[in-house]
Amino acid sequence: MGAENGNIPIGGTVAVLAQGPVGLMSTAGARLRGAGLIIGVESVPERQELARTYGADEIVDFSKEDVVGRILDLTDGEGVDTSIEALGAQAVVGDGDLGEDFGGGLTERELDVLLVLVLGRSNQEIADDLGISAKTVGHHVEHVYQKAGVRSRAAATLWAFEQDLVRIR
Repeated sequence: MGAENGNIPIGGTVAVLAQGPVGLMSTAGARLRGAGLIIGVESVPERQELARTYGADEIVDFSKEDVVGRILDLTDGEGVDTSIEALGAQAVVGDGDLGEDFGGGLTERELDVLLVLVLGRSNQEIADDLGISAKTVGHHVEHVYQKAGVRSRAAATLWAFEQDLVRIR
C-alpha cells in the first residue's frame, strides 16, 4: 500500500522507514513502481540484508548515523520524492509541553498537518482528515518545510521525530 499510495515518480527517490514485513513489501513495491533510488532506514543487520534483497539501493542505520544528513548526502541535498513510514505504530504528539509556538516554530495548524504527514498521508488525505482543502495543506506543508529547513516529506518526518514533536507508542 505504501508504494501504491506514495505517488512514486518513475526514477524517483524513495525512503522506506523501517524494514520489517511492511517495510520490505514497500521496498519491493517501490522497485516495481519504478523508483530509481530506494533508501531503507533500519538498524537491525538481518533486516538490512533483506532490504537489499528486496530492492533497497542504500541502507541508513538510524542507530549509527544522522538519517536526515545521510539521506541528503545520498540525494545531493535534494531529499526524497516519497517517504514511506512502515514502523507499524501510530505517531502521536510528544510528551512534552509544546508551548506557545506549538513546537519548532510551527503554528497549531502546521503542527496538525505535520502530525498527519508523518503517517505517510498524501495532501488530499491530510485535507480529508483535517477538513481543509488540499491546496491549503500544500501551503502548510511548504511552511513546515521552510521552518524545519527541509525539502521533502521524509526529511520533515525525521525532523518531527528529532524535535520530539512525535513519538512511537
